[in-house]
Amino acid sequence: TDLDITAAPVYYDYQLMLTWRPREADKVRLIVYGTTDDFKVVLKKPLDSDAAVRGNLSMGTAIHRLQGQWLHRFSERAEQEISLTMGPLTFNERVGDLSLEVVQMEFLARAEWRLRLCDRLRLLAGLDTGVGYGDVKYYGPSLPAFEGDPNQYAPLAGRQSNTLDYSTWVARPAAYAELSAQITPAWLLVAGLRADYY
Repeated sequence: TDLDITAAPVYYDYQLMLTWRPREADKVRLIVYGTTDDFKVVLKKPLDSDAAVRGNLSMGTAIHRLQGQWLHRFSERAEQEISLTMGPLTFNERVGDLSLEVVQMEFLARAEWRLRLCDRLRLLAGLDTGVGYGDVKYYGPSLPAFEGDPNQYAPLAGRQSNTLDYSTWVARPAAYAELSAQITPAWLLVAGLRADYY
């Protein structure tokens, strides 16, 4: 065979959660979780359809998160929940000499307020924000125009390769609101609005 599997798919997942109630109206939760996925194969000879696809082929992802949550009840009708999450995200792909590596540190914040206006009417509103700083390294052919380019599926062999190495900040603030009405015991009417900035 022309395909050697040097490492079967390897997956790791973990999760740890701690909960603390300092008083009846408050609940604090700390969560640590993550996952890693790796897969590697080796082609003994290039593909007949594309000589650039040869040698080591690999793909890997890893996500690790530390999250803190605080739930506070103001009364039987009102409560708030605030969560902060942070951790790295890594992604890599390699096809022979071509490669893509992404390393990003993400910070996520969410604040939500819930109000029971009456027995059948509830209002929910919140802020949802993500901020990340990432490094991207790419070595391969220039990306084609994905619409209308007849060569976008052409073989990679023979194309001129370029190197891309840059770092950037990404911010994604958002706000949302939701109103739900229990029309009947079997029917719940929900109206929602969300605004995101990219």
